[in-house]
Amino acid sequence: MSPRRIRPEKKLVEKIENPAELAETLRERLERHQNKLIGGALVFFLIVAGGFGYGAYKASQERKAEAEYARIVRNWPGGRAANQEALSSIVGELEKYMDRFGSADASRNAQLDLGKGCYDLGRYEEALKWSRMALERSGNDRGMRLLARYQTALALEALRRYDEAKEMWTTLGAEGDESLRREVEWRLGMLAMVQGDHGRAVEHLEKALKTEGSYPGEPLIQTGLAEAKGKVAGGGGS
Repeated sequence: MSPRRIRPEKKLVEKIENPAELAETLRERLERHQNKLIGGALVFFLIVAGGFGYGAYKASQERKAEAEYARIVRNWPGGRAANQEALSSIVGELEKYMDRFGSADASRNAQLDLGKGCYDLGRYEEALKWSRMALERSGNDRGMRLLARYQTALALEALRRYDEAKEMWTTLGAEGDESLRREVEWRLGMLAMVQGDHGRAVEHLEKALKTEGSYPGEPLIQTGLAEAKGKVAGGGGS
């Protein structure tokens, strides 16, 4: 039995046998392919150009945000007895700044300043809000994280949310350096006093005395320690 002969497709044979038609078909395909290539290249160019355009726009917004932030805080009132009216005006400007530049990197500093400004104005709920926002955005910036945590702890104390404040101070003591630990121990001791745990207050205040640092001064710590020991001696310890 002879092998079966495979006959080529008629259409393919016809195309091959007609060189002019084949050339025309190839040209059409090439033109279509080129159009696709050109279209694809145009899309790619637009994507890349758009990326560069967005990058340039973002950089421009960052520069504007930094300049505006510097302009606002340049007028920050100095000293402990800061002018409340001037401070309130700056806080208002910073709040408007956050509405406009809230996504810019420079706005993290504005959040810290809002936390401090609101605290100094006695607006403790707002101080807590802004300080926590700054803490959440601090990322790997250790300095900002410590400042934001410090301000958050102060706001929690002012709001009498003592357990949360203790947790915040304890974390700050673990994250911070030796210069912070003296104040942290003192604040934990004073919080223990407020909550009636005078024995624990004595422990923290004695640690504060033994820890190097400039704040708080020894007389302030000694005053708290004497009071705590007096409560313990009088049966007021827990």
